[in-house]
Amino acid sequence: MGQRLADDIIEAGAACTACENALWGIGKTPKNVYAHFSGMERCPGVDWDVHALPPNNHTFKLEQIDGFPCRWRYRGTMNWGVNWRINIPIIGNSSITLGHIGFTVYFQCIPDPPNLCEATFANQNVCGGLILASGGFCWIEWKQIAIDLAKGLNLTLAPTLFYEVFQTGLMEVVYKFTDKVRGINVKHRLEL
Repeated sequence: MGQRLADDIIEAGAACTACENALWGIGKTPKNVYAHFSGMERCPGVDWDVHALPPNNHTFKLEQIDGFPCRWRYRGTMNWGVNWRINIPIIGNSSITLGHIGFTVYFQCIPDPPNLCEATFANQNVCGGLILASGGFCWIEWKQIAIDLAKGLNLTLAPTLFYEVFQTGLMEVVYKFTDKVRGINVKHRLEL
């Protein structure tokens, strides 16, 4: 069904000042963001009866880490761990990592050349050892993107309005807005 777009209220997080201008605007650092993964390929020679399959077309809700305003993570009940860091002081970069219980790695990327405020990533994994998937793509999105798109499409925010995001190409996603009560079913393509 997707995420509800009842209003334009966004739970604010602590200010990640280094990336506010580039990503979401001054004073609008979100408490929660969503990491979407797709296109990961299983590494050969892995016992897939023991290990989880790559979570392609899965969305993880990441929460800002208290005391670290430029870091978000998912620690849910599915044994997956997702970490998104922007403006990392030591390497002056952003990164994304997707791992599973047992310290196995499915997706990791530190962009080169360095970009402090990156929100789209291509998997840099090479199969072997604890790396169980290669290839694929990840993008980070937050509620404000959907709100801005809905308003641009003249959709009135309401408790019955929902949105979902689907990847349709390497650098292309589709936002789908639905409202069964008002008979709305709109798709909007967005290039990343």
